[in-house]
Amino acid sequence: MHARINFLLHLLLALYSAFRFQGCASDAYHHTITAMKSPSSSTTVGSSASVFLQVTGNVYPQGHYYVTMYIGNPPKPYFLDIDTGSDLTWVQCEAPCQNCLPAPHPLYKPSKDLVKCNEQICVDFHRPNQPVCASPDQCDYDIRYADLGTSSGVLVREWFPLRYTNGTMTAPRVVFGCGYDQQVRKGATPPYLDGVLGLGLGKVARHLEPTSRTCDHYSLGTAEVFVGGKTSGMKDLPVLFDSGSTYTYFSEKPYKVILSLLMNDLKGTQLNKADEDKSLPICWKGSKPFKSIQDVRNLF
Repeated sequence: MHARINFLLHLLLALYSAFRFQGCASDAYHHTITAMKSPSSSTTVGSSASVFLQVTGNVYPQGHYYVTMYIGNPPKPYFLDIDTGSDLTWVQCEAPCQNCLPAPHPLYKPSKDLVKCNEQICVDFHRPNQPVCASPDQCDYDIRYADLGTSSGVLVREWFPLRYTNGTMTAPRVVFGCGYDQQVRKGATPPYLDGVLGLGLGKVARHLEPTSRTCDHYSLGTAEVFVGGKTSGMKDLPVLFDSGSTYTYFSEKPYKVILSLLMNDLKGTQLNKADEDKSLPICWKGSKPFKSIQDVRNLF
């Protein structure tokens, strides 16, 4: 049996060679880069210019995709997890670091250009609450993800050199997080990366684009759910595209419908509910141990 959800999320699996900033946020990010060009740059960026970043990674066994971003002057490379579900970009940094995870590159050494606690970007980032900063000279952040991972640090400004597809270069000065305390869920294996590239258009991104925007997330539009090649009857569901998560989340109604159809399709197979396993709400076990992921794939 083959269970699928017709959300076009499989497109992410095909992006093994490259990733282009497109969709809802493409125009906003283009204007961001153009408007924040380094004063020392004398090149003119055409209206059709865009940034093309190489994507590396896979669904299994790595479980994540990342791009190489260059930060600072002189620029140094960092591997960042591409995440359309959040708007804050951050890298592990030597501030000094209280708790940093294993990473492929040395910790980023922050510039002296800290975002102050009373700056508008700091105020907006903490809305609807007021910023609580350890010092008026810095803006502290604390971000929590759906997988219970967290990053804490301060907001800083730094050069992000980029090359457009037309060959021109630009170096916007970008606000991002200098993360000195990263935590992961107990028992979880953290990705071997330097940080996160937040591509969502939320509170931080508002300060990076000079034009109005029509949405604050990446959306594939509405979708229809299919289970086992058959429609579930669930149509016109709004879908958000979150490249930083390996999970697909549903609201209560479609979740119950999908689960019911899936359990019905599993009747007569070698899979049975494993009620004794409390690690997840729903779990199945086979009549005999699985030797590889392919054994499981043959059942779904």
